Amino acid sequence: MARPKGKATKGARDKAAKCIELGQKRVSNAINKIRLVRNLANRSSYDFNADQVTAIKDALLAEVESVHARFESALKAPDAKAEKAEETFAF
Repeated sequence: MARPKGKATKGARDKAAKCIELGQKRVSNAINKIRLVRNLANRSSYDFNADQVTAIKDALLAEVESVHARFESALKAPDAKAEKAEETFAF
């Protein structure tokens, strides 16, 4: 038996609204956290070397590339389940 159109449309709207709501919060939080990392570049408050700078930059770029790849993959195969990748950063 086919689902009524109104119910499927409501579910799609709910998912879209949830994506917008969470997307705004999460992207804003991520930007704020990146700005905190940027503050580490203040030489009067912190001491760091080129290897540490490279490690921070590479970790951030890799994660942004991972997010980009996940969205591109989801656009191509919208029903595929995303795998979780939980990694932490360390020097």
